Amino acid sequence: MRSGKPALRRVPWLELGLEAVLVVVSVLLALGLNSWRERREHDEVVRESLHALRAEIVSDRKQVKDRLAYHLALADTLRAHPHHAVSLRPAFLLTDAWESARATGAVGYMDYRTAAALGKLYGMERLYRDLTLAALQGLYTASLSPTRAGGSDGTQLDRWRFILADFVSVESTLARQYDRTLDQIEAGTEGRRDTAPGERDSAQGAGDTATGG
Repeated sequence: MRSGKPALRRVPWLELGLEAVLVVVSVLLALGLNSWRERREHDEVVRESLHALRAEIVSDRKQVKDRLAYHLALADTLRAHPHHAVSLRPAFLLTDAWESARATGAVGYMDYRTAAALGKLYGMERLYRDLTLAALQGLYTASLSPTRAGGSDGTQLDRWRFILADFVSVESTLARQYDRTLDQIEAGTEGRRDTAPGERDSAQGAGDTATGG
């Protein structure tokens, strides 16, 4: 006689294990592929941003160095002719590429040193624009009106000499920072090609610190 107990089925552990492994591998491959695609997209955004930033910085550097040469010559003229008219020629700098890099998040994907160099440079440009604005406002203020006359107007001329000295100082510092930043952009571009994905991801978080400028 047959027993009333149902026959026990063997559990296909090997088959189930292989299926589980295949599922895990598939998920890991999908995640890896997605991560690779994201890195490629980030690399492209950074590449385009650095190209635009490099062009913008080269243009601004030329302006600043031209104005610096003029202001240095003007300072020499004032030393030889104290009552010569003071006529400032500030540079009007571009920031479109920097604002775009921040808006698209490209700065956060750059290596730390490049992002920090860019943040420092554009911070110095803000100081230069503030100085330019103060000088332009002074043009419409009687107490800072440019003059050739001596006597009581000598104080006005002294004030403009101080402003001229500020322009020379800031422009000299800016010119050096332009050169340093361009060098760092080149180094960062080369380093990004050589950096391993894991190292690049860890550097990405550090780059976020420069986006608040």
